[in-house]
Amino acid sequence: MTQQYGDPYSIFEPYVPNKMAWLMFKVASYERLLGMQKGVLYMNSVSYFSTLEEAGPTALRKDPLEKTYAKFHAGTANGYTGKILIQLGDGEDKKTLDAGPAAVMSLEVPNPKSTMLFCMSALADDETGRMPSERDGKLYFDARFEEFGSHVLVIRNASVFAERVNKAIATNEIIYGGAYFQGGCGLVQYLDLENRSGHVGLFRKDKKYSWQQEYRICFGVKEHALNSGGAFELQIDGISDISQIISLRSLIENPVSISRKYARLVNGRYSVSDT
Repeated sequence: MTQQYGDPYSIFEPYVPNKMAWLMFKVASYERLLGMQKGVLYMNSVSYFSTLEEAGPTALRKDPLEKTYAKFHAGTANGYTGKILIQLGDGEDKKTLDAGPAAVMSLEVPNPKSTMLFCMSALADDETGRMPSERDGKLYFDARFEEFGSHVLVIRNASVFAERVNKAIATNEIIYGGAYFQGGCGLVQYLDLENRSGHVGLFRKDKKYSWQQEYRICFGVKEHALNSGGAFELQIDGISDISQIISLRSLIENPVSISRKYARLVNGRYSVSDT
């Protein structure tokens, strides 16, 4: 299936993340992945990811735009000219000031400290019909993943995993949703966000993070349920039966070979071939 992408420069573009993926995986320490197999999904807030240190082991996880709902730039770009105007006072004393061509205005998502993310990765076709890490019939794992941990938990049955997550969310009274969660799960869309005006939200990141191939789950949590570090642990039914843990280094050193099959409807029947 092909995900349809709209105009990436439309300020008010409605965006629903693509949920289609061939395979989901999580890179972390062996101990953290064992906990995930037992059903513990450890989640941090968008506020946490936006305020991490610029250097050290968490540097690749930091995203200053993580809690940004929308961002607007003054100036001219892509054939449009925009201004950010500030109104002071009212009535006869009202004044309107132009913030200038370099002004930037950002809006945060509601309650960034209680908007929680569970971040994974996924192998999924992009708008070109290929996976970003696919080259010459093989899948390559970026060595930067080693900053996230030593092992990979591979989920063999994504639909069963989704059922168990949905069940846990639906039966937990401290979890809440909302329109700004954009459906609550899906693939991150990577765009050039540095000078882009418009909606960012929870499923758009700058293209420099595209190597992470991220698939995320997000929802709101009542603050009293967060631990002392501001994180939340979602307990689902265990997933040992649909997952396995393997060494990340072995995947980096040995790219996975893939074989694509194509189905075409011929005379009322599907014909499968390699081309």
